[in-house]
Amino acid sequence: MKVLVTGSAGRLGEALVRMLQNTSHEILSLDRTPSPFTSNVGSVADCSCVRQCGGGMEAVLHTATLHKPHVVTHSRQKKEALIAGDWERLRVLTRRRSPFESLRVSR
Repeated sequence: MKVLVTGSAGRLGEALVRMLQNTSHEILSLDRTPSPFTSNVGSVADCSCVRQCGGGMEAVLHTATLHKPHVVTHSRQKKEALIAGDWERLRVLTRRRSPFESLRVSR
């Protein structure tokens, strides 16, 4: 299964990438911060970046988010851009299958 993990430089995203790397799944990861667990550097708010990463994905594990200190420091426009990216990510995924289908992890 082809899986995209967003927020792969964060704690949860990194943990998911680490776990999934040891499975038969093909893993792509996206974060705006480079890390050893990020295969694609870019923002979930950038629809073209999401489209480029999301082609053919069977599952998306979306862990990219604004953390508490940033919720108050980011403008409404920035928050709306992040939400638009989330919707675009789901739209890309749902062309292929339901975003609510569960992911089975087998080692």
